[in-house]
Amino acid sequence: MDKGSSQSKFKTQSSSNLSKESDSDESLEIWGNLPEERKKAIIAIAIEESWAGPLPSPEDLKKYEDTLPGAADRILSMAEFQQHIQNEALYQSSANIKRRISRSFWVSLGVVIVAGIAAWNGFSGAAITLALGGSVTALIRFLIEKVFNKE
Repeated sequence: MDKGSSQSKFKTQSSSNLSKESDSDESLEIWGNLPEERKKAIIAIAIEESWAGPLPSPEDLKKYEDTLPGAADRILSMAEFQQHIQNEALYQSSANIKRRISRSFWVSLGVVIVAGIAAWNGFSGAAITLALGGSVTALIRFLIEKVFNKE
């Protein structure tokens, strides 16, 4: 390799290392100069070629099936099973939250009832303490549920 060709190679490499900003500006300028029909065609191609979801695109699924017969069915079965597991987990979580809220409500209500009985029998200090304790417990439980449900 002679000296002249290595210098031209260096110039080519250094000119390709343009900043991303100037590339972006050039791209925007080129995009802005395109006719609307051309822009729509480019967007349509980009949308047609993109794929999102838990399953492969239909074309890829067909390639799997062509390569290994029965593979498409196995992939669909895996996706269905995963969805079933997620649904069960959500159901269990929801049921557990409902049970905890219900239990805390009944415990708090029981404490307030005991406070009423204590007040009826003349134990006003204990009644106030129990009434506040039951109400505060219910309030704390409510706030905890609100904080953890935001996550």
